[in-house]
Amino acid sequence: MKTIDLTTIPAFVLEQNGINLNYFDFDATIEAETEKAYKVKATSDYGAKFFWVAKSLLDSDSDYGKKQVEIAEAKCQAFASGADKYAKLIAFAKQNGVAGVREKMKKQNVINKILQAGLQIPEELR
Repeated sequence: MKTIDLTTIPAFVLEQNGINLNYFDFDATIEAETEKAYKVKATSDYGAKFFWVAKSLLDSDSDYGKKQVEIAEAKCQAFASGADKYAKLIAFAKQNGVAGVREKMKKQNVINKILQAGLQIPEELR
């Protein structure tokens, strides 16, 4: 079977089909082919998704692939930055003895508990 890099598929096609590049492997397989489209199988730790993509959208002369890589890298970087900030917020709360703070709480709930404890949150953690 042929493989295709998910980053070469336009973002709107991935979004329409519920494909988030943070969770799916970049290498997908082409399960079927017609004159005008490919049936693509994208896999993740949670299972697989099948969707059709027009061959015209995968034109090698287009800049879709480059744009998709840039978009995916920016999203991954933003996610990592937010996750790091969240981890620092949790650590701040625990270091200052804020009761009831645990991992996987909503950020706003952690902030509310810190404020209820009478602490000021550093601006870089907001």
